[in-house]
Amino acid sequence: MKRFFIIVFAALMASGMPAAGARQNAAEAEKLLASAKHKAAIDGDPKGAIEEYKRAFAAAGSNRGLAAEALLRMAECHQQLGEAEAQAMYERVIRDYADQADAAVLARARITVKSPGTPVKGDRSVWSGFGADGFGTISRDGRFLTYTDWKNGAALALRDLTTGTNYRLASGGQTQFSAISRDGQQVAYDWYHEMPANGGHPPYELRLAKLGATSISESRRLFQNDEIAGAAPFDWSPDGNWIAVGVRKKDGTHQIGLVGVRDGTMRVLKSVDWKEATKIFFSPDGRYIAYDLEADDRTDRHVFVMAVDGSHETVVVAHSGENTIMGWSPDGRHVLFSSDRTGTVGLWAVSVQDGRPTGAPTLLKPDIASAWSLGLTAAGTMYVWKYASPVYVQASSIDLAAGRLSAGSTSFQKFITSRGRPAWSADGKHLAFQSCNPLGAGPCSLWIRSMDTGQLRELKHKLGYFGSVIWSPDGRELLTGGRDLKGRNRGLYRIDVKTGDAALVVLQSQSLGGSSPQWGPDGTQVYYRRGPSIVERDLASGAERDVLSIPTPGVGGFGLSPDRRTVAFDATDSSGAKSLLVMPIAGGTPRQVFRPKATDQRIGRWDWTSDGRAIAMVLRRGDSEPRELWTVDVDGGRSRKLDVDIGRWIIEDGFHIDRAGKQIAFVANAGQPGLEIRALENFLPGVASAKLPAPRE
Repeated sequence: MKRFFIIVFAALMASGMPAAGARQNAAEAEKLLASAKHKAAIDGDPKGAIEEYKRAFAAAGSNRGLAAEALLRMAECHQQLGEAEAQAMYERVIRDYADQADAAVLARARITVKSPGTPVKGDRSVWSGFGADGFGTISRDGRFLTYTDWKNGAALALRDLTTGTNYRLASGGQTQFSAISRDGQQVAYDWYHEMPANGGHPPYELRLAKLGATSISESRRLFQNDEIAGAAPFDWSPDGNWIAVGVRKKDGTHQIGLVGVRDGTMRVLKSVDWKEATKIFFSPDGRYIAYDLEADDRTDRHVFVMAVDGSHETVVVAHSGENTIMGWSPDGRHVLFSSDRTGTVGLWAVSVQDGRPTGAPTLLKPDIASAWSLGLTAAGTMYVWKYASPVYVQASSIDLAAGRLSAGSTSFQKFITSRGRPAWSADGKHLAFQSCNPLGAGPCSLWIRSMDTGQLRELKHKLGYFGSVIWSPDGRELLTGGRDLKGRNRGLYRIDVKTGDAALVVLQSQSLGGSSPQWGPDGTQVYYRRGPSIVERDLASGAERDVLSIPTPGVGGFGLSPDRRTVAFDATDSSGAKSLLVMPIAGGTPRQVFRPKATDQRIGRWDWTSDGRAIAMVLRRGDSEPRELWTVDVDGGRSRKLDVDIGRWIIEDGFHIDRAGKQIAFVANAGQPGLEIRALENFLPGVASAKLPAPRE
């Protein structure tokens, strides 16, 4: 009898499962699973979670779905701790629970991921490339990241950082911001219907869904209001009852609020007029939220802490410069923020007690190159979104006939924070470009470089936001789409090149259609898009007329030829193929000059050559092929690849050929191109970072 007991005990120990509770029902198993997940994700206690998962596995009994999930989660905890038991458990899931498809697929993917055994010190890249996106949040265990898949219709997506696998979570609309609940079981996301045919704001919903390993289910509308254009979900309260949102109203004002998870009610904590919070984070005890807002003069950004009942608000960081909220320390004793006060973007902490600062800020990391936090894990690792390497604007001489840059071609180069969008003056003697915050949002500075004298000056403009700029024919003004200093009056503006003063040309209730406005040939008229029409506006009288209606579906950006006689425009057909067409501005039949093959991608903006005979564009012949600069003749449709290395260009931020066809300006990365999600570890004294498996790039 004693020998039998020893054999049974040994078998149970080998399997890692306790005998007690093996006959508990599925409800008890689900309760134990929830408790174990809380220990792993919220408490940051993988060892304690392993014991809970053991009990959940035993309680699952004949419920193979619950048993497989308990075993898989337990293996993840062992892997997080760098323990060899993880591989054996993954093998067991594959062998004994092959009928549980999701669990088996994940186990098969993770069994090849080697545990490092010891934590990685400092910073590490967890995802890089042109698809890396940071509009979501990191799960508390550091395993999952929600993001927006811009390449596939701005769909809500999920990335498993341990395997490098991406999953599309939702379709049938567009999303931008998303947030994972603290227990990892739900995701909140903003969801936009298709753009109305007559322009205006697309219908909006804040949605909530259960988050599985590779999908979402039971998606439901949580909040919608006809006066609101969007409510970006930024963070969940620790108890899972509230979602902190940044509200954008249709009148252009903003609010900070909380949305109830149970009933979808909105509690407005603060109306902030034209100001907009970068992010909002709950304190670990759920008593406070922290956020940032621009100062009244738009030159600085400050950090605030507010009680969740709205009873009091405190400025915790009021230093000059861009001070951006990044989160809370896991113990709730520090508010974390980024600041450019030393000349580079560093990570800082200010101690707080009862929602108020108790000391001077402390520098934690001198250069993180990012002001966009995706949140912290339970163990204190912060995930940030950034460019993979520094960004610069460059001007070079180009020989279009030979199809290459001229020898010793670089005439100007300046590092910027982001965006760029270079634009040549009509005579090619001045170059205008932008520099925005680390990921392209405002406020943006506007710079002008004299190519003759080498003088570089910042033009102190009077706009809160502006897009690409176009020089007037006489070089005295810039034309752009933008908003005023209070974020309102969206429309077309003229910026005085000497003073920076901005004059409203025309209000627009809808977007500019993804294109830049254009000057007329003598600078007395401007052209812009209104729906499918191109409108000419006389600047002196304000009179308007529709000069052209583009008779194709899916109209995108447009651009007038140098002589202003021909318009080129994007058009997307029902199959999703993006063509480039031209037609006379006086009217006529559109003529297709370029349609990519099935394996081709046309990327970013395009530009007319100086003589108006061709259009320059960037193509990629398949996902794995490099980007290439091509010209397409407008008359004959002949394509020609230029001998220009554009591997590090940021095409989305624009390139521009001057009117003489002698110079080209572009935006590029100094090193690895694309974007990057990076994990910052061990930056707070006494706070240990999680021992996560090395991700696949």
